[in-house]
Amino acid sequence: MQVAALCSRYSVQSYPSLIQKQPKTMSKKYLLSGDDEYKNQEFINGLKSQLDPSWLSLNYHEINLKSEAETPTEDKIGLAIACIRQIPLGLGGKLVVIKGDLKVEEPEENNGSSGTKEKRLALTEELIFAEEENTTVILVCNPDKRTRIGKLVTSAFSRVEFTTIPNWKTQEIAEVVGKTGSDLGLNLPCRVSQYIAEAVGNKTMRIGVEVEKLVLYRGEEKLTLTEVKQLIPSIQHNSIELSKLIKDKKGVQTRELSEALLKTTQPVVIVAALTTIWSTWTRVKAALAAEVTDDKELQESLEIKNPGRLYYLKLEVERVSLKRLMETTIELFELEISLKSGLDPKALPEKLMKLVMIKD
Repeated sequence: MQVAALCSRYSVQSYPSLIQKQPKTMSKKYLLSGDDEYKNQEFINGLKSQLDPSWLSLNYHEINLKSEAETPTEDKIGLAIACIRQIPLGLGGKLVVIKGDLKVEEPEENNGSSGTKEKRLALTEELIFAEEENTTVILVCNPDKRTRIGKLVTSAFSRVEFTTIPNWKTQEIAEVVGKTGSDLGLNLPCRVSQYIAEAVGNKTMRIGVEVEKLVLYRGEEKLTLTEVKQLIPSIQHNSIELSKLIKDKKGVQTRELSEALLKTTQPVVIVAALTTIWSTWTRVKAALAAEVTDDKELQESLEIKNPGRLYYLKLEVERVSLKRLMETTIELFELEISLKSGLDPKALPEKLMKLVMIKD
């Protein structure tokens, strides 16, 4: 437990010269929740950057309460309490990040030792009532608001939530893309932001990476949609287009597009995307063939979250038979396995051409 030892070693009583005079500010407490781990880490890094670099190793503490064989949960809770109580060294304050739920209802055998429940209660009390100056505490978890502890933690902390935007809400994702560009000094036209949202999806980490790529390419200058498409190929958009070409029996265009995609995308990725699209079509057609006509029921059974998407799916499968959809989906699934087993990627265009020939 090196951090605990350091906390004890560099105490105020032993080394009073380490503590420089600084403005006294109340402690800040944040409850960081949501499933967007990238944005959560960005938030933590932003606060971490404000610490005194000279004392970073002693003023930044991150404790994961999830039990591990080499470090019992009880010891981690004790470390968390010690770090919260320790006075910041140097300038810039102190940051303590605690990851994991503060559950006290768990059976003792799951807590690592008989004292863990009491330790969790002590940590919860420390988190709620601690008022250490120049200290920021971040609790990363999703507390159960139905419990007493959940209510206390929620009321004592400022809640910051980063939730992943559903993939079908492309307009909201496009807004995130635009803001990311603005933060990096890049002015992205609406059409470009919309394209990137459709091409990349809701992964904020990849959005950041792709926008940074554009900054390196053109700096603060405006980019045309054509330039962006060359730098950020859209596998989703191209896969939908390729699927429609196969469905509409357009052999020449199928070959041309598949050959173009192979220059920028792994063949397994292409086929996996095609398999997803065709399996969705198959499920929609099968449901309609079973005379399921209620849109709400269709959405629930097919797990389609975007209400508007169902209308277009119906149109897409209107003129193709269930038999052909099923056969093509099976062929794509087998093709994906073949590629993973060592099939030459150059064979992909020819294999997709055979799908065009499947009869209705």
